[in-house]
Amino acid sequence: MDKKGLYMVTGFCAILAGILSVVGYICYLIGVQSIKMPMPQNVDDVIKVFKAPFVQAAANINALSLIFLFPGIVGIMLFLYQKAKGLSVVGFTFGVLGFLLFFLEMFIESGIGRIAWGQEQMIAPEAVKTSVGIFYLLDEFIMFPGLFLTAVFYLLFGFAFKRFDGISKTIGNLFLLTVLFFILTFIFFAVKSNLIASICILIQVILVAIALVMAGSMLRKFEPTD
Repeated sequence: MDKKGLYMVTGFCAILAGILSVVGYICYLIGVQSIKMPMPQNVDDVIKVFKAPFVQAAANINALSLIFLFPGIVGIMLFLYQKAKGLSVVGFTFGVLGFLLFFLEMFIESGIGRIAWGQEQMIAPEAVKTSVGIFYLLDEFIMFPGLFLTAVFYLLFGFAFKRFDGISKTIGNLFLLTVLFFILTFIFFAVKSNLIASICILIQVILVAIALVMAGSMLRKFEPTD
């Protein structure tokens, strides 16, 4: 495949990843029936959340989004490498590590859903709560490093995009705004303003989706010079 073809394919993957991420989050919000991020207080709350069909669908859609995202960020990294070698390579490394953790998290959440519905036949009914509790703790353990790794990815790619002219600067600003709302999310969760924090998460999802769609569209139109 020549460079033009590579940018066309990876650009399409980035666009699809951005669209699927929004669809996945919408499914999640429908599943929990609230814009507020649920804060399970016990295993029963966890089971209630993950038994929702739309929550299970969201986990599967998000996993699919991540599958398309990996080649998408490869194309973006190759584009950014032209003027921001260090930022693109280091940012790409943080991104791959962070998104791998998120992919593992989606796999675990899908498993929690299956257990909650009693679809795992090897698990006896009396062990369901114990199994869900263990998997949920593992899910939380993986989530936070993934969040910080991807925040660094957005930050570095944001600065890298701003070294280019035109639409690239807008894409860079969207990534940097994502980092800002990431910080605000943690601040609002810390002061128990869960609704505002949840809105900040929604804004992050939208910002990243727009940035990926714009970046993917730009890659598909890009004409390599060598």
